Amino acid sequence: MPAFVSAATVSITNFKGIKFTSNDLSEGAQVLRTLKDGQEMFLGADTLLAPAALLGIKSSIGTSFNLFPKLAQEILDAVEKNDIAKARALQEKLSLAIEAHTCEGPWVPIMKAGMEIATGIKVGPPSLPQKPLSAEAKQRIRAKLSTLGLSK
Repeated sequence: MPAFVSAATVSITNFKGIKFTSNDLSEGAQVLRTLKDGQEMFLGADTLLAPAALLGIKSSIGTSFNLFPKLAQEILDAVEKNDIAKARALQEKLSLAIEAHTCEGPWVPIMKAGMEIATGIKVGPPSLPQKPLSAEAKQRIRAKLSTLGLSK
């Protein structure tokens, strides 16, 4: 990806940044060093918010942040205050919340179900050909989130 960023910077006059969804933070650090002034990298790996922030990645785009915005902000605040133990504990909580969903099916249906469970906001069913989660799957997610103190 660093090679792509370098090439895009030269070839695309208005290249301003990239969404980084890899779990390879070593590569993420390389991308950060490759960026020029006015360019940004957005983290797309929700389960790596704390370690990415420690590396200096300042922006994130994560579906789970819509479900757990306070938790995501608390992670960033802990990193900013150099409270690494707190950041680590909060990141673990976010990771467990995400794992509560991912074992139940494809990303879009689980996140749509999760939005209602975590926030009370009904975002509707997923577009076809995907199907909504079963009531049983939703209940399993709700139980796990409740254990974490993250359900409505």
